[in-house]
Amino acid sequence: MTRPSLELVCAVLLCSSPWNGHAQQASREDRGLSADTLADKSEALRPRSVNAGLNVENGTSLDLMVSTSYGNDSSVNNIPGLSSQFNSLQARLALGLRTRRSSMTLAHDGTVLLFPGSDIALQQYQVTSFNLTHAISRVTTLGFNVTNSYGADSVRATGSVSLAAVNTQPIDNSDVLAAVVTGKTLRQSGGVVLDHEISATRAFTIGGGGSFNNFLGAGASNDQFNLNGAYRQYYGPHLLVGARAEGSQQNFGSGTCTTANLTGFAALRITSNLRVDGSVGPAFGSAQCTGQYQFEAIVSQQTVRGTRVYVGTSRHRGNGSVTGSLWETSGYGGMEIGNPRKFTFSANGGYTNYHGGTASLASDVTGYFVAGTLRRQIGFIAEAALTMRHFQRTASSVDLSRTLFFATFTCCAQSRGSNGK
Repeated sequence: MTRPSLELVCAVLLCSSPWNGHAQQASREDRGLSADTLADKSEALRPRSVNAGLNVENGTSLDLMVSTSYGNDSSVNNIPGLSSQFNSLQARLALGLRTRRSSMTLAHDGTVLLFPGSDIALQQYQVTSFNLTHAISRVTTLGFNVTNSYGADSVRATGSVSLAAVNTQPIDNSDVLAAVVTGKTLRQSGGVVLDHEISATRAFTIGGGGSFNNFLGAGASNDQFNLNGAYRQYYGPHLLVGARAEGSQQNFGSGTCTTANLTGFAALRITSNLRVDGSVGPAFGSAQCTGQYQFEAIVSQQTVRGTRVYVGTSRHRGNGSVTGSLWETSGYGGMEIGNPRKFTFSANGGYTNYHGGTASLASDVTGYFVAGTLRRQIGFIAEAALTMRHFQRTASSVDLSRTLFFATFTCCAQSRGSNGK
């Protein structure tokens, strides 16, 4: 499921580890349960859904990121014609702890927006997240995560929305949401995944999760729960294939949708930098559900020099972030070029169709976005950036165009402890 994130700009270039391209180990017979175990597992060629649940940070860390921006928003809170200049203050505090067998991350992200020269009220958005990864044995790993967010949902469009980080795992198209929801939201989600390696070439995962979305008067609240299991087989260090089954129940307004789906998936690491992921399969649902199939295809590349490129398309069950929507069909892509120690330029965009929640409803929201950011690193702990983002949506015959220009200055203080080696 898509999890809301408010990572700041410096989390991309200053305070986050790049995607690691190491291959799956051929044998684990000589591996002890040491501090390297979690790191080795995180570098394996896994399905993206597993990587997202088994997040591993290197060593003990304390990160503090503070960012301030000034710019103009053509549709404050996604209200057509409500234009204003804005000042924003963003901050992220993240604590990472790693022991011999476990890795834990606790983070809080917050953004506050002020609108000088207008009577628009202050807006804010807060996100708190917790992630725990524990190596039960040298072949079994447990991952747990939970997220809580509250505030004006459209504030995310003025911060660092997820696709600004091309190496986000899993890559998704949630940026379109930054120009869809009007008003305050309360979102809560959590999940657990157990990954077990049967042998050096075979593994399975089981997991489950749930989410709750309350639109606080702007739409019907919804919740959903899911259980899933998957089996994968490695054919050498660069190819895996497998199958995944999932069942879910979604409650939206006065309706309930129960679905089951079965997908075959594959991940191929063509080179140390280039990776291809794909999945496809049928979906089965109760009478109130829509959708008969789902798929995903992503090509992503990241070089040691910092260039990142990806392109993808997907159709999958929605996570309830848009009221009354059960399915999402998307196309998206992005890139980042330049020298991370000097100038970098990133661009990304995407299109999403959020399908209606019952068989009697047509798709309720269609939207797309394009964005570009020019960044300049200043020393080791600071960064300046210029950003442009444009969002467009159509819902119930109402068109919304939203354009933002803003300049950002970010500082990042980072403390790293021993990684236990």
